Amino acid sequence: DVIDQPYWWTAWQAWAQHSFGGRVTVQLRQQDLSTQAPAAAGLIIACHPEVTRGGPWPAILGNVLRSRLPGAACVFTTFYLQEAEATAQI
Repeated sequence: DVIDQPYWWTAWQAWAQHSFGGRVTVQLRQQDLSTQAPAAAGLIIACHPEVTRGGPWPAILGNVLRSRLPGAACVFTTFYLQEAEATAQI
């Protein structure tokens, strides 16, 4: 996220550690994905891209997809069908 969320991110990371032990690692940090790719990962869950409003979404989606490790999966979740369709068009 572009806006730092230290309370929630710490809580979610602690929940993942408690729930999954060392099997799953959750890393959350402030980052502008329009200018840099996130860390390489085996599973990426991208939540609610608001691509229907324009903006830097082609660069963001490209950086996210490029950060997949070989054989990795990337899932984009949206609230509305029109967001999913717009994401798929990019």
